[in-house]
Amino acid sequence: MNLPNWLTISRVILIPFFIVMIMKYRQTQFECFRYYAIVIFAAAVLTDALDGTIARIRHQKTQLGAILDPFADKMLLVSSTVLFSLPITGLAQLPIWVLVTFISRDVILIFGAVVVIIQGQKLVVKPNIVGKITTFSQMLTVIWILLKWQSPNYIWRVAGALTIISGAIYIYQGSQRLGNNNENNSNSRPA
Repeated sequence: MNLPNWLTISRVILIPFFIVMIMKYRQTQFECFRYYAIVIFAAAVLTDALDGTIARIRHQKTQLGAILDPFADKMLLVSSTVLFSLPITGLAQLPIWVLVTFISRDVILIFGAVVVIIQGQKLVVKPNIVGKITTFSQMLTVIWILLKWQSPNYIWRVAGALTIISGAIYIYQGSQRLGNNNENNSNSRPA
């Protein structure tokens, strides 16, 4: 296993610690728990930036990394959005539509991956630029709430819109790929 994959695994390991710190903050309102959560989330975001960069520079891209990296991102962001959709005194609360939008896109992507595998195709995980910007905007939303900055509703509206757009792009790309595969299979059958 290479360094980028270890960095991705470390991001997955940080998630329960982040959840515990937010829940402790929710129960006690002790600012130290929020600060710990900020540090943990920042470390997770840093590993996300580093793993991909190191993999590209060192030519260490792997199939495991291509699957593990988006999985780690989704676990981090889903747990964060679920936590921030709960009422926490002193922190902005995400509206339900943001939670549903973020999670729905991920469920659709997972469903699409399952369909590709059932169709007997090789699962190729290729994030596009809109997907990367969407992930960044979702992470920015979490950071914005954690830091108690003003007007988080603008940030989560942008993140929500980007999530819908990137989800639509992934659905379109997936349907095109499946449509092309079905067309190729029907053309290759003997008459």
